Amino acid sequence: MKRILFAAILASVAATSAQAATISVSDFSKSAYDALVTPGSVIENFEGFTEGNIDDGWSGSAVGAFYSLGGTGSGGTVKDGTGKGNFAGNDGTKLALRDGNVYGRTSSTAALSGNSGDDMFLDSNDTHGIRWEASLGGALFNRIVLTLTDATDVGATMHILAGGHSVSFSGLGDGARRIVEIAFGGGVSTASILFENRDANGNFKTNDGFSVDDIALSAVPLPAGAWLMLGGFGALAALRRRKRAA
Repeated sequence: MKRILFAAILASVAATSAQAATISVSDFSKSAYDALVTPGSVIENFEGFTEGNIDDGWSGSAVGAFYSLGGTGSGGTVKDGTGKGNFAGNDGTKLALRDGNVYGRTSSTAALSGNSGDDMFLDSNDTHGIRWEASLGGALFNRIVLTLTDATDVGATMHILAGGHSVSFSGLGDGARRIVEIAFGGGVSTASILFENRDANGNFKTNDGFSVDDIALSAVPLPAGAWLMLGGFGALAALRRRKRAA
């Protein structure tokens, strides 16, 4: 009974919280990233996963599910992976988990942890981009911080969209790394984040791959008022049980 009531309270809080978002993009450094990530955040750095292609809707991470925005990549990232090891059958239509340095795409985890072996990242695999359905399994979060590497070095303009807001940039060099911060007006239980590669005419563009890594979601504690509501519901449930037993 309490689990049901608790879930109902969470759903109520999420439904009434603000969904609008602001997005900012800044230069990467360990100190800048650490300053933005709040204690207790849930962080996904993709370490521990097996390198290889992933299907749309991959939800093995701690922060939700990932999808390709479509398009068929045909650059070196795809060609060099075709038929090799965990990338056997890479036809350029899927996202990929990778390690090392792939045409400027790299992990940012080693720079944050000091461990050179931390080198996994999520790769757009030369597709149009990534759609990420951010989630903590029903828990609320109010801010996202992540790193974005090697975007827009082959002519694309990167568009990042979330919560009715968007930012765009272009002309970064090979391997350039940025911090993306997405702040919501209140706690949300889910958020759709788009990373789109488009050309000068606004059309989707392939073969300007990028990597996403070190995703941190700032979890929101359940408000004190919600705990009071839960306690009140629990007391009512206990009273009903006593009446039925009388």
